[in-house]
Amino acid sequence: MSGRGVVLDTSVLVGYFRNKRGVVNRVEALGEVYVPAIAVGELHFGAVVSAQTQANLAILNRFLSLATILDCTARTATYYAAIRAQLKGDGHPIPDNDIWIAAAALEDNLALISTDQHFDYVKGLRHEKW
Repeated sequence: MSGRGVVLDTSVLVGYFRNKRGVVNRVEALGEVYVPAIAVGELHFGAVVSAQTQANLAILNRFLSLATILDCTARTATYYAAIRAQLKGDGHPIPDNDIWIAAAALEDNLALISTDQHFDYVKGLRHEKW
């Protein structure tokens, strides 16, 4: 994907942190990456409940120091509401955290990379499925 950077969904980052074949190289080739605060929370949760909490938190924090974190703002909430209403009207609900992640990408007009097909239901979202 071209542009000024991309948003990485939790699903891609989990593959990256697990050294999933191909994901590490693809992520490192992206250049500027953005991570929504909601995804940061999901990743912190995964590290905290893992068997190797401290090691996983260190890896996560090292990666996050190189990324731009997209904060959740009142403006993000307006995107969230519009997306959620659109999905409900279309009969395609997706997990709430993923709606917030899509809202962060739309708010900053960034493409989203995910392993989840359901982001394709979000109108106006540029989505690449890995």
